[in-house]
Amino acid sequence: MIRSVYGKEIYREIYKHVSLAEIKCHSVLHIMDKHLKAITHISFLILFLTVFFSSWGQKDKVYTSLEEALQTPLNVYKLDIGLQGIEHLPESIGRLKNLTELNLSRNELVELPDSICALTNLTKLVLLFNKLEVLPNSIGNLSNLTDLYMDQNRISELPNSIGELTKLTELCVSHNALKTLPESVGNLKNLTKLHLGSNEIVQLPSSLHKLQAVTHIDLVYNKLNKFPEALVKIYSLENLEMGNNELVNVSDSIGSLIHLKSLLLGHNRITLIPASIGKLKSLEMLKLHQNKITSLPVTIGELKNLTTLHLNSNKLMELPSTMGKLTNMSYLNLRQNQLTELPLEIRNMTSLSKLRLTFNPITENQKVKLKKLLPNCKIEY
Repeated sequence: MIRSVYGKEIYREIYKHVSLAEIKCHSVLHIMDKHLKAITHISFLILFLTVFFSSWGQKDKVYTSLEEALQTPLNVYKLDIGLQGIEHLPESIGRLKNLTELNLSRNELVELPDSICALTNLTKLVLLFNKLEVLPNSIGNLSNLTDLYMDQNRISELPNSIGELTKLTELCVSHNALKTLPESVGNLKNLTKLHLGSNEIVQLPSSLHKLQAVTHIDLVYNKLNKFPEALVKIYSLENLEMGNNELVNVSDSIGSLIHLKSLLLGHNRITLIPASIGKLKSLEMLKLHQNKITSLPVTIGELKNLTTLHLNSNKLMELPSTMGKLTNMSYLNLRQNQLTELPLEIRNMTSLSKLRLTFNPITENQKVKLKKLLPNCKIEY
């Protein structure tokens, strides 16, 4: 059937180009020869379309078997061999030269073969939930990599060549054993998200300030005891998570992060909040719970976009009257402090829908006043 249709197409094309005069003056063989170029064009077009759509289909296909992939290595673009109990990868994986996405998550890998670094077309590499302790020194050869996920491994350090992954936009190394990062990380100029939570990081490289495209940094559950000054120079930051560390201070230059929307510093040892915090005009969420804060700066009232504030489990004895300027605040947690009363200006917080005051020595008279000051707010005592 296919051959018949194809033949009809050829004769139809010949008929388009053959005049009645030509039929009278020339043999059919001569006519076919004269118009062979037109026929060849059609044949080439059909061949091109066949190859094109075949190639397109190959790029869309996700292989789930390494053995199958290695049978036609140059036709493999996506390989997902996660959750297969793999303990070792063969060097032959390096034959998948056109591979763009590789998922090796939830296996038993302790190391990666050097040949994996020959997969220079890779844009996404997923290594989650393995037993990796190190990465190949030549990891920097993966120059097209944009997403690298290595959470839940046993990696204690990153190779210097990591800084050569200049197209990287997301780097995830949470739940490992990192103590610091190489200075070369500062070369990741296109990085937008950096996930380093649940490691053993005690300090960060000064080069981090060069990451001027980063909007999100996660450093929760580490061992930082001093606020890294490099962070307050990453002016693109929108979300900074540093809860559950050992911080005793907040940088006086925190106010330079004018695009910051979320600042999470709960579960530390912070005693003082700098006045410069009032410069964070874009801030919407601020978490300072489980610290040792005794007072707040009056500049906190300048955070006009703040909607959520966690101050529970501190040592606050009073709040500044400027808190009343936080008219967009909807949630305020003041549990477990030493507050006996709140300023009258709190009545201006007309958007406040929930106020938590349990485990504070609030008097009954004060409770009555607060009910009148905030008639539309749910207050917990």
